[in-house]
Amino acid sequence: MNKIWRILLYIVIAVGGFGFFLYLAFPYKILKESIAIELSNMTGVSVTIDDLSPRFLLGLEANGVKLNVPGGTEVEFQEVSGSVSLLRLLLGNIHASVDVVDKTEGTLDLTLDFGIFDLMSGTIPFPSALSLEAEKFTFGNIAELILKLETSRPTMSPFIKPLLEKLGVRGKLNAGVDFDFDTSDFTKSKGSIALTLIDATLEFDPGMQIPSQRFENAVFKATSQNGTLGIDPSSRFKTKDIDVALTGKVAQKSKVEQSVLDLNINLQLSAELTKQFSAALSVVLGKAEPEGRISIRVSGPLLQGPEVKVL
Repeated sequence: MNKIWRILLYIVIAVGGFGFFLYLAFPYKILKESIAIELSNMTGVSVTIDDLSPRFLLGLEANGVKLNVPGGTEVEFQEVSGSVSLLRLLLGNIHASVDVVDKTEGTLDLTLDFGIFDLMSGTIPFPSALSLEAEKFTFGNIAELILKLETSRPTMSPFIKPLLEKLGVRGKLNAGVDFDFDTSDFTKSKGSIALTLIDATLEFDPGMQIPSQRFENAVFKATSQNGTLGIDPSSRFKTKDIDVALTGKVAQKSKVEQSVLDLNINLQLSAELTKQFSAALSVVLGKAEPEGRISIRVSGPLLQGPEVKVL
């Protein structure tokens, strides 16, 4: 009996040693370039990676990850790592995590759970669970990169485009997002969202003569229960001259693609900004807004392009 156990032990050591050798000898340089090219093609953003290495057991760690778009906007992460839990994999589930560290040591951690058989369907399934935690994570340059991509679209309004093209965003993000999704009946899903912007400011093109807007309050909260994701009344983004209040909900249906969004965005500009942009507001909104009050409603199927109306 001892001889059999000894033989099995030798086999385990041999197989484990060979696997470990392959793990270290894998051509990560080639994989690094392939990942960067694939991400660039998928996103339309130029992606470069300085170094890629294995992460025990089933994971990868990338250092010096840079995202660039034409116009000079660049986002750089000190470290991006991803891994899959081996134990969960053996139990028939995929528990994937992505950890990001920015240049100022801010962190963002994302975890997703999937059923392994759902992934075999050939399409990207909806996760059964999602968790996101962020602490002092720099988001301003990411927001600027997204704005650059949006303003490059031919459908962008010529009245809004000049404002967004040179809009600077600064600040850090604290976030806590936690959801358990029932993929067979989305109405039974539960979770919460809590986002807070820290030291956040908007910086405009000097030629527009608009002072920098520092956020006095920048919070978004929502809770999902009893088939409804409701936005908390405290959700607000307020500066000296700009006040944006958010209300509304997502009516969850049994199938996530059937869920319906009903979002109200109430924007109030100061008298100074209202006077400065009165002509542009009249053109964009189709009516004069002497009090600087703008109400926008976004409603319709959540995943199929909800309709946007100015009220």
